[in-house]
Amino acid sequence: MGTGKIRIFLLLLAVLAIASSAGAGERRVALLDLDARNLQTDSNSFALKQALEVAGVPYVVTTSPQDAVSYPVIVSSTRFSSDVPTLSDGEVSLLAGYVQAGGILVVPEVQDNRLFALFGIAAQVSADTRYVMTWNTASGDSELHWFEDPKEEEISLGSASLVHVIPTTGYTPSDAPTADVSILAGFDDGSAAVTRNRYGTGLAYALGFAFKEIILRNELNYDFDAQRTYSNGFEPTSDTIMLFLRAVYESGVPFAVTKHTSPFTNRAALMITHDVDARTSMDMMGQFAYLENIRGLHATYNVTTHYFKDNLSSDYYDGNQAKAAALLPMGQRIGSHTVGHFPDWGDGSVFPAGSPGNTEDSYHPAFACPDPNDSQCVNLGATTGGTVYGEAEVSRAVLERDTGASVRTFRSGYLYWNEEQINVLDELGYSYDSSVSANDVLTNFPYRCRYDTSYHGTISNIFEIPMTISDAAMSGDTCPTCPDIVAGWLQVIEQNAKNGAPTVLLIHPNRDYKLTAERSLLDNLPAGVSVVDMDSFGDFWRARENLQFTTAIEAGNRLVITVAQTSLPIGRGVSLIVKDGKNLSGGIAVRTEQGRPLQFRTQEWQGNDLIVHAIGPDFTRIYPAITLLLPGP
Repeated sequence: MGTGKIRIFLLLLAVLAIASSAGAGERRVALLDLDARNLQTDSNSFALKQALEVAGVPYVVTTSPQDAVSYPVIVSSTRFSSDVPTLSDGEVSLLAGYVQAGGILVVPEVQDNRLFALFGIAAQVSADTRYVMTWNTASGDSELHWFEDPKEEEISLGSASLVHVIPTTGYTPSDAPTADVSILAGFDDGSAAVTRNRYGTGLAYALGFAFKEIILRNELNYDFDAQRTYSNGFEPTSDTIMLFLRAVYESGVPFAVTKHTSPFTNRAALMITHDVDARTSMDMMGQFAYLENIRGLHATYNVTTHYFKDNLSSDYYDGNQAKAAALLPMGQRIGSHTVGHFPDWGDGSVFPAGSPGNTEDSYHPAFACPDPNDSQCVNLGATTGGTVYGEAEVSRAVLERDTGASVRTFRSGYLYWNEEQINVLDELGYSYDSSVSANDVLTNFPYRCRYDTSYHGTISNIFEIPMTISDAAMSGDTCPTCPDIVAGWLQVIEQNAKNGAPTVLLIHPNRDYKLTAERSLLDNLPAGVSVVDMDSFGDFWRARENLQFTTAIEAGNRLVITVAQTSLPIGRGVSLIVKDGKNLSGGIAVRTEQGRPLQFRTQEWQGNDLIVHAIGPDFTRIYPAITLLLPGP
């Protein structure tokens, strides 16, 4: 059989595979991981998994193109290389036949010219001197409907002050008569960054970036100073990629079902966190807790257990243990904010990992400087005797002993980062960290951390929940700018809420005007935004990740959602959004893999969608601190 006949035969096999999958009702995304073929690690596939988890899209991972074509949407984590071809000739024909027959294919960095006709590309050029990517929102394409804010329309790939930033692939769209290509995004050098080509009855999307570079690099904070502000701003650079993938799925799969990003039917969540790291905060935190308690709200108090005197601070924790313990009866949560709040925490030579087994009696770090009276003491001094294990282990033990709390969340002093931080927190059994700025890591959503702050590190059990807005600009005796700062907070919360993204507020409970500011914020929260403590939101997010499901459209236009047995009971607050669900004339059914019906509630959601969440014995009540906000009549 000649080469041409083999290609035709493989194309027919692809068509049959697609028809077979459609009959079986398969509606998930195939994450096609061919990284090993390019001699790459799992960095790209891990980054794509993170993006699809945030997008809430149901997916399966496969290393086989032959398996992938049985799914309606394929997203490759791997670039299709030309140096050492990633695909065989037969696989090129297979994917072309898949799209020709109605499949949707999304690929980063299309560099193999055998695929140019499929993607509607005439040429591609790789470079590391592109600094901005602009989504073409004026086109009105459904894949871009999330992007309403100028900072969503134009995202940052790196600071223009640098000579080199992330590597990208710019495309020249084909002008061939057979091409039907649209430019969905462009780079600042005029090349196309994201293209969509109609090929047969399907769609092929070419992305001009690697997922490792635009998702994982940012999460590890190895970006090229791409952030446009450090905090108190809206920074959705990585989020736009996740929302784009969700929109591609929703536009390609009728009545697409995705996981909602906020508990119950809330639009979004606000986590109020207080860093208690000075005597003034110890003295005033009860007033903040009272404000939250009388409103039925739960915040997280990250307490520094500075039980000794040094050049940095007094022993302000001693004598205030009862004040910390009083937070729990008022419904608040307690997290660790280290033992010493040291300014050189991020220096691995000063704070090595150390070893476990530390206690308050055995762990004696101290900060000293040449002249304690020098106003620059905090910048000139150094810590001795400190370890990452000591700070995380002892602070938690002291807080749990003195308050009876279960301490599961950690935040470092000054939001400084130690590369051993995740390793130690994971080994100690912490659940959540909140030591980075959402603006700095270019995403507002939680994400799993890797050991050693490495592209290749072990995947930890720790979720990073980045801080978004703070009281950093509040200063002086009266803070005349506080109303403007609160207005800025509210704007960021609303911008995030439009994307379903959470917002984390950091406010030190040490001034009356900050208490007034928090009261004003709560009085003016955008509709549908609920206040959740960090442990509860983290538990919700973990349960959300655990929820695995498939969907099918049965006769009579009936949607059936099948929940995996391993996902039961469903975490309280985890819900699903059905795109255009109001048009389902046959309604919705939810059941287990064994066919047992699950109790659920369906409510109208935004636009023409529906939101579905379990009720009765099929969910577990592990989030008592989440406020349920139901939509109005």
